[in-house]
Amino acid sequence: MNLKKFIRFSVCSLVVSLAFVAQKASCLPFWDSANYPINANLSGLTNVEGNVWAPCVLGGQIQDVQVVSEPLTYPGLECSASNAFSFGDTGSSGITERIPIHPPIYGENTLYTNATGGYVITNAYIMTNGTIYYSFLLSVNSLGGLTTGGWVCGFNTLMGPQSGQPSVAGARIYMVTNASGGYLIGIGKNPSGPTSATYLTTPLSVGSTYFVVCSYTFNNVTNNDDVAQIWLNPDPSTFGMPVPPPPSATNTSGTDLISNNANQLESFIFREGNSQIPWIYAADLRIGYCWGCVTPPANNPAPKVAALSIANVSTNQAVVSFQTNTPCFRLMTSTNIGGVSNSWYPVSTSGTVEGTNFVVTNTVAAVSTVTSNVAGGVTNFTTNTSLLPTYYQAKTFAN
Repeated sequence: MNLKKFIRFSVCSLVVSLAFVAQKASCLPFWDSANYPINANLSGLTNVEGNVWAPCVLGGQIQDVQVVSEPLTYPGLECSASNAFSFGDTGSSGITERIPIHPPIYGENTLYTNATGGYVITNAYIMTNGTIYYSFLLSVNSLGGLTTGGWVCGFNTLMGPQSGQPSVAGARIYMVTNASGGYLIGIGKNPSGPTSATYLTTPLSVGSTYFVVCSYTFNNVTNNDDVAQIWLNPDPSTFGMPVPPPPSATNTSGTDLISNNANQLESFIFREGNSQIPWIYAADLRIGYCWGCVTPPANNPAPKVAALSIANVSTNQAVVSFQTNTPCFRLMTSTNIGGVSNSWYPVSTSGTVEGTNFVVTNTVAAVSTVTSNVAGGVTNFTTNTSLLPTYYQAKTFAN
């Protein structure tokens, strides 16, 4: 480790040690800091949420994603990890690793069991609508066999181990070499190949650290209308904000993510097993529903419970609003407030930001009067209808 990197690592470690309690309460819906034994293979390791990294391999492949001591930082971003995931530059002998997505919110857990592979996953979530983001710190250590382009990560439609390499991935990051001896980065929704990705024109250098954020949006209006976006080195002034800045690039090429005849997203993968993948370090993997969830700023304050207000604008529409003091939320609805945990469902209607509030207009059976109550430590509001009552809950991730 050179002197510059050592000083940077020492400063980051000091900040983490001084702000540990605040950091644990901060907005981290899914966070894997690679806090595993150094030089460990990733297969079978369990993250802090109880989910297991599962291998996807072909016969004869041996090189696994590994954990290394490689602190990466980016100005203005909440720094945390001293470790990184190391993968790529394996020719055709790499193991791709997959982990379930799990923004830990009430009412959206499902169970996946793979008895044959010996993997039992209990903290998993199948996403079918809305937008989901991931982010991590990226450094390419060596271009290896990279030339015409390869994809290195993305969202997948399955969970657990499998015998072959995944071929489907949404919001996948592509890399390709350029004439200056460095590389370009691009985004693909779920394209047929590297030529269908959308590349940024900014040349990137081997050994430098970059902050990348990607998103996948289900539109569910027509076939193949989903959207993937990428942000490269976003302005730190946007970190933790409720809405994202304009993306660096957008891609709509290829089919939508579909599994079992339905729009579906279940996991995130770091991909090996292809000579077009360079040697990569990736640190602080974050996954969440909002921009602010995956871009926590330095000195990130603890989130606050979002208090709801509700009004009826017609006989079948309820307008729910709540403050933007916590960007990491999921607006939920239910007709059975005392039911089992999976009786809460996400409101798929997109919200807007009006002043200091999120505002969501949701269609309901009928609206008469509005009353409020508190249950389970979160504020819930009821629209009394001629049918079943409709309850709303804006659940923050860290409460």
